[in-house]
Amino acid sequence: MSEPVAPFLHYPTLNVRQTDEGTVQFGDSMEEVGFDDFTTTHVLADIARRGVRAFPMLRHVRLVRMWAVLRVYSPDGFPIYDQSQAHSGAFVVTCHSGVTLAAAHALRVAPWIMGARMPDELPTFSAQRFERATELTLAH
Repeated sequence: MSEPVAPFLHYPTLNVRQTDEGTVQFGDSMEEVGFDDFTTTHVLADIARRGVRAFPMLRHVRLVRMWAVLRVYSPDGFPIYDQSQAHSGAFVVTCHSGVTLAAAHALRVAPWIMGARMPDELPTFSAQRFERATELTLAH
């Protein structure tokens, strides 16, 4: 994350976004590292380089903070949305990019979790799709 700068980016992009406070967040790595949530300097440098390539005015902006997290990624790369059949009120909402899907989560998923009818498109993203795929593979 950068030091605060004057507003220049009024919409999120795939790998750069500006917060309301003016800081700029960079992020786009997808590493297969198991449960290791450490980020290496060369990965951070690559992310910063791509951000500056997209927005050259950031070339001299100081980066002041970094963090690393494990990002959930399903086998097919799509989100998983489910409600537990065994535990009332428990939901599974996983995706690789919460920023990219934030509007869907706020406008479609959140009302469902709060008690509204499940949106018609959500069953497509149930984890049961992996069970069906396994069953189809075993049947052949």
